[in-house]
Amino acid sequence: MYEPAASARTLLYDADEALALLQAEGGGRVVAVLAGHLHRGGYAADESGIHHVTLQSPLNYRDSFGHVDVHADRLELIGAPGGEFISRTLPFPAKAARCPASAL
Repeated sequence: MYEPAASARTLLYDADEALALLQAEGGGRVVAVLAGHLHRGGYAADESGIHHVTLQSPLNYRDSFGHVDVHADRLELIGAPGGEFISRTLPFPAKAARCPASAL
């Protein structure tokens, strides 16, 4: 959805409109977009602080899978032990709506 994290060839046809909607209407509730279809993977944060992660393809990267841990202030993408999935921490933007710890 966001070209710096993907490839122009693999973006949604209306990626600009979809991104504008997430940035304008997300109101701090949208903190990350996870996508696929760029074999090498990619990452970028847009000007509103939304993280855009394109996951690596399991066709090209050994054991390219993992899970997401949700915390009150961040997302943790955790790759499988010994695999090639890129683990990363995605801190929530300062303006992000906060989820109460009791809901996690």
